[in-house]
Amino acid sequence: IGFVLQFIFNRQNIAWILLAYLFMVSVAGYTAGKRAKHVPKGMYVAGASILAGTSVTMFLLVVLNVFPFTPRYIIPVAGMMVGNAMTVTGVTMKTGEQIR
Repeated sequence: IGFVLQFIFNRQNIAWILLAYLFMVSVAGYTAGKRAKHVPKGMYVAGASILAGTSVTMFLLVVLNVFPFTPRYIIPVAGMMVGNAMTVTGVTMKTGEQIR
């Protein structure tokens, strides 16, 4: 993982940043979706919700110039947001199962 991150951090290409972000969202959607077996197509629902929430937040952070759009800032912050969104999505989907 360290070599991959070093490779991405050394590139100043938006495609590598977006690819890393989409990979994080895909893994998080898969993980959160697996927690709720009662939700039809749970992995897709979880992935879409994580993508929507984190992309809006990241967009606002970049547009408001909170930090520059470079891999050094985007990937760690996006990773923290995606990880938290995955946890919340998984717990919410599992709680919905218990309420039924």
